[in-house]
Amino acid sequence: MKLAYTIGIVTILITGGCKPIQKGNSAEPDNASIPTGIFWKLDRLGDQNIAVPTKNDNEIGFTLTADNTISGFAGCNQFSGNFEYGPNNAIQFSPMMATKMFCEDMQSTESGFFTVFMEVSTYRISDGQLEFLAEDGTPLAIFKSLDRPVTITDTYWRLKTLEGQPVEMTKNQTREAFFRLKSEDNSVTGFAGCNTLFGSYALDRGNKIYFSHIAATLMACLDSDIRETKFLQVFERADTYSLIDGELTLKNGQNTLAVFEAVYFE
Repeated sequence: MKLAYTIGIVTILITGGCKPIQKGNSAEPDNASIPTGIFWKLDRLGDQNIAVPTKNDNEIGFTLTADNTISGFAGCNQFSGNFEYGPNNAIQFSPMMATKMFCEDMQSTESGFFTVFMEVSTYRISDGQLEFLAEDGTPLAIFKSLDRPVTITDTYWRLKTLEGQPVEMTKNQTREAFFRLKSEDNSVTGFAGCNTLFGSYALDRGNKIYFSHIAATLMACLDSDIRETKFLQVFERADTYSLIDGELTLKNGQNTLAVFEAVYFE
């Protein structure tokens, strides 16, 4: 598998044909809404069973949150966006933001996967299976639910808000800001927007959390507006956390420092 960075290719694949969505104006669906906080693994794409190797052997699929956001993995790239419900199980997705990796052997599958979100009109759900349908009722994709508990450790936590402000990737940013707590050795790994970060952590009763020896590489990225210094200061100041519906909040006392959302890969 050849991997190389490329600029703009993902945007071309996934923005055409989609209308922007305004969050907070979603109508309630007439039937069951799609369960949030679990990973929906792609099982069929059109009439094709999905059993192909992907980057790092991660599963293709997505997770929805209660505040109408979507995140997932498309076979090569991570992606995120918004969605809204309509009457009679209608659903619509915004244009997706995605990382910029290029995987030559996954182009066809990834392109078809993103097209599903552009063309889906309604959904059907039963017995842990989710089906996306085109306007004429043609099945576009089938997903299987992988229900699993979310824990603060061994989860990929993507930065969602920093100091109360939403965070989005810039066009020149190679990957999103995130961190992961490894339970096997109490280490912290992540990416701060320009530099890789690392350190250690400890958890205590009462949702206490303590970070130590947090450091980062020394790359200079003058065109990044991720506010990397502010992000790293979160780990210096955080002393408590809350974990609700796949969303992690790091706090200093009662003050919210940053909010993260769980991203599932496999």
